Amino acid sequence: MELMQPAESMSVYDLDPKGATTFAGDQLRWFRTAVTGASRPVRSIAENVVGLIIWPKLAKGDESARLDQGRSPLSPNYIYDSSLLTFKSPRFGTAVSPVYLNEGAKLTSTTDLQDAAQINPKNQLPPIVQVTLIALDEQSAARLEDQPKGSAVEDLSKGLFEVACSPGTRSNQETRYDQDLQEMQQRMVKAGLTYRVFTSDVVIRAAKWSASQTK
Repeated sequence: MELMQPAESMSVYDLDPKGATTFAGDQLRWFRTAVTGASRPVRSIAENVVGLIIWPKLAKGDESARLDQGRSPLSPNYIYDSSLLTFKSPRFGTAVSPVYLNEGAKLTSTTDLQDAAQINPKNQLPPIVQVTLIALDEQSAARLEDQPKGSAVEDLSKGLFEVACSPGTRSNQETRYDQDLQEMQQRMVKAGLTYRVFTSDVVIRAAKWSASQTK
């Protein structure tokens, strides 16, 4: 589904993030209000999709340099927030809070400000977005739809794609996404579903990444 708000009712700028206390309760309000209203500005753009994983990334060279230093990639939990409200950047292996807060989690003050300045996502688009789309064929989708109403679709990805990179050495920082994708494919095979996985790196040409900041 695609949400496209009319210009006269655009609400993305209504929230002042400085007063926000939770990620779910405040930062997501701009589109949650739109999709729960009486007239929803949404349309269907694809069918039979059971997985859409969007992973914001830095350019390969910049990300490799961070991993060599034991730093996190741009979005280890798939979440990217250009308001910087929930951004933290710990060194892997230290006992700190997650790099990004999960939905509904309370904000905390555990932040590596020096590294946050180096990665500087505030008011910037991510240079690259890795997009993975998992789709069923028509017969598999119909068979899944005929199952008892509940969480049949949700069960395919339940517990997966919550963390993209595990803390630790560089050798295992890039494995969680691959492991989760493999697990989801095994679940679909077990359920007798026919599927295809499409993955592509989308370069955001409008992103001019810079670590420089001004007060």
